[in-house]
Amino acid sequence: MRSKSYSGRRRASVVAMVAVLCSATAWVLSVGELGAPEPRGTRLIAALQAQSPSSAPSPNKRPTMIERAPLQILEDPYMDLSGVAVDPVRNEIVLVTGQRAAHIMVYNRLANTSPGATLHEPKRMISGPKTKIGAPGIYVDQITGEIYSVDTTHGFLAGSGDRMVVFSRTAEGNVAPDRELLIPHRGFAIAMDEEAQELFLSVQNPPAVVVYAKTAKGNEAPLRILEGSRTLLADVRGIALDTKNQWMYVANRGGGSSVNAGMGWSGVPILEKGGTRTWTIPTGLEAYLVPGSGRFTSPSITVYSSNASGDTPPLRVIRGPKTQLSWPAFIALDVERQELYVANSWEHSILVFRATDSGNVAPIRVLKGISTGLDNPYGVVVDEKNGELVVANYGNHTATVYPQTAAGNTPPIRTIRMAPQGTQVPIFQHLSAVDYDSKREEILVQSCIAQPQLVAFAKGARSGDRPVRILAGEATRQGRGMHDMRYDAVHDEIVIANPTAQAVLTFRGGASGNEPPIRVIQGPRTQLVKSDYVEIDPVHDELFVPEGGRILVFPRTANGDVAPIRVIEGPDTGLRGPLGGFLSVDPIHDLIVVPNRGRILIFNRTATGNVKPKAVIESSQLVGIRHLRVYPPTGLIVTVLGGKSKGVGQDEMTAIAVWSIHDDGNVPPLMIFTDPEAPVPGRKLAFNPKAKEIIVGGGVSIRRYNFPEIF
Repeated sequence: MRSKSYSGRRRASVVAMVAVLCSATAWVLSVGELGAPEPRGTRLIAALQAQSPSSAPSPNKRPTMIERAPLQILEDPYMDLSGVAVDPVRNEIVLVTGQRAAHIMVYNRLANTSPGATLHEPKRMISGPKTKIGAPGIYVDQITGEIYSVDTTHGFLAGSGDRMVVFSRTAEGNVAPDRELLIPHRGFAIAMDEEAQELFLSVQNPPAVVVYAKTAKGNEAPLRILEGSRTLLADVRGIALDTKNQWMYVANRGGGSSVNAGMGWSGVPILEKGGTRTWTIPTGLEAYLVPGSGRFTSPSITVYSSNASGDTPPLRVIRGPKTQLSWPAFIALDVERQELYVANSWEHSILVFRATDSGNVAPIRVLKGISTGLDNPYGVVVDEKNGELVVANYGNHTATVYPQTAAGNTPPIRTIRMAPQGTQVPIFQHLSAVDYDSKREEILVQSCIAQPQLVAFAKGARSGDRPVRILAGEATRQGRGMHDMRYDAVHDEIVIANPTAQAVLTFRGGASGNEPPIRVIQGPRTQLVKSDYVEIDPVHDELFVPEGGRILVFPRTANGDVAPIRVIEGPDTGLRGPLGGFLSVDPIHDLIVVPNRGRILIFNRTATGNVKPKAVIESSQLVGIRHLRVYPPTGLIVTVLGGKSKGVGQDEMTAIAVWSIHDDGNVPPLMIFTDPEAPVPGRKLAFNPKAKEIIVGGGVSIRRYNFPEIF
């Protein structure tokens, strides 16, 4: 048994740490209250009642309704570009825009925005919920003029996502596609072999190339699938075909994990009936990932025979420091010139290789420099007929056109702008996490899908303002599917979850640019399967990773292949559902709060093994929890509600509902907070206690609200 003197020293240590934490985050709780173990819910409610009779939650009258407009909205009013195709037969350029409100925009090939114009209107546009358009893959049939578009997401609205849609060349407005093909989640780029009438689709993660008949529709099964550890596919992006030599080129950003044999995209039976081959596309493949198999690899271009399938290794690989590859996106091939073009997004460059290149080779040409207008180039296409190179720049709302042989700091010969000249994309399209850096007074924003990176804005930033700093690039080890991040105010660190590589990354609080993490948790002993969300307890120096049916707990300073110090799992825990999920820690009351299947489970912080929760909150209001945070000084649980289960978009918020850590059973929320314009963009939540504000982010929007009632 530990002595009383040890317990006293331990308590003093915790009190001292909480004092630092309170100072860092402006928590309005005196340290002396830590010694009071009794519930403080009654005192909190009384205090709230004293503030305002109209807004005070009452134990006997719940919930209190609060409606409040945002103090600030930070968003991009203009459309970002992620994909481009050229129709030289009809002299048109086709652009596909962003993650949240995708459009297909068609321009004359020779369109050139005048310097004084705000933006360039397209000659026609396909857009609206009926279209089911996503981003970013795009292809135009040179014969029929049909437009093919891929949605790489689960879909922002019901009935969309995880599909390829095809439109006639004359389609315009909010029209339904002529046909749809259901595809694996995270389908990305399209390449077409017109002679073989085959459609090649790259899949980001688990990485694969899925090949269909060009006319495939519905749930028609692929002809073949390339996947497996020997393929060296890793966080796949662009794909290109050499139809002359029957080669296939794939761009890999690097990073990934292994799937158990036979459990990948190929692991389902193909059904044949009446000459039609169908399949049920596998879902939840994360459940079949090998625990702790995550790894980081350098960016590469892998080359295969175009009829490759199964776990086939590449014929050759372009990789190494001489290549200058850094987060490659789309790629294109000029079959006649035998040249491969790579949109090298983070280095703001276009790299050109010989089609036969292999190993650590330098590109034969590099287009890069301030005069080029390149800014996070994402889409690239070669117009062989007119000898031109067309690039979609994700970072500055432009499509730029160059002579095909352009190199160095060559300016574009034409530019199509979606925004006023010089406007930069805030780089948080498809926002996936938000937090507040109290030391620098910055709003931290994590984005995923097209450009996985962390961006910091000044607290008072408004739409159109540039970020203070951006943390992105190969060295950061960020990847596709980044859904969570935390700022640790006590230790001035940022922690980011990377589920693609089964890793947890820790950075300096002020990290920026292509800066590597100071610590990485990754490896077989970690037991990580889908490290999708993280939580930090800076008081007790612990790091939590929820994984659906279990919660892994690590030392905060863990680095490398480290085993968890505790694991909460088992039937009595009530934890169930797919891998992923999120939680919040209350270090003052020693609690873990976990949303799970329309309930909120509350565990003791030190719980381990197959332990029952100490409380379970149930309510009809708990449908559609998008995020949850606990504010420890008041013991309030703040949830963001919305999404498809609420009948709105995936990244839309209908309300913020508040419960107490002292609640148990079927109880309504204490408060329901709504925006007058609801539903509004909102998916993730952060606190700014000093200003008594909450920050809500979702889609392409960040909103700050005054919410003193929870502080």
